[in-house]
Amino acid sequence: MKRTLASIVVAASIISPTAETVAAMAAETTSAYINAITLLKICRSSDLTLQGECIGYIKGVSDRLDDVPAEQRKVCAPPGITAGQLRDVVVRFLLRQNRTWQNNSGSSVVDVALRNAFPCKSS
Repeated sequence: MKRTLASIVVAASIISPTAETVAAMAAETTSAYINAITLLKICRSSDLTLQGECIGYIKGVSDRLDDVPAEQRKVCAPPGITAGQLRDVVVRFLLRQNRTWQNNSGSSVVDVALRNAFPCKSS
């Protein structure tokens, strides 16, 4: 019984959100969207939950950018690019352009960062 209780306590501590996770999630629920500053914070967090949220957010925007006819696409990422690589592109963009983009929505920043990194070739 003591071993089972100890296992439950350890498991709960592993899957429970940290104070950082709770604070970041609370901050973003006060707004209609994730802004660039919040996106940068969650993408650079050491918290695995926030890292997953970052990658999921960027991947969602990236998937939406792909969901247009080929002739209208503005982003042409190479085949096989990973979600982690997309995250790295966005984080680098935000670190270089932080003051310019800090008040923009996270999705617009992802859009511009990916357009700059992976422009489609003109036909």
